[in-house]
Amino acid sequence: TSNGIHNAAIGIGLRPTVNGTERTIEAHLLDYSGESIYGESVSIGLTERLRDEERFESLEELCEAMSRDVARTRELNPMSLANAETRAIG
Repeated sequence: TSNGIHNAAIGIGLRPTVNGTERTIEAHLLDYSGESIYGESVSIGLTERLRDEERFESLEELCEAMSRDVARTRELNPMSLANAETRAIG
């Protein structure tokens, strides 16, 4: 798309917590507030593996793990928009 380059926390797998049966790739774009890109072709580059896929007992546990993944992704990619703005000001 013409939306540029964005850091993302990406999940690749079968989504066992929701009984998924097909391998998927899901990307949570950090600091992205643009138009929907569902159905668009995108390119991804992987830089760090955070954890193995796991089955959680609840969607709440899954969401908590995803929040930790996003936080870790921000640590590994310090030039996300929020951090870039902080650096420009400070």
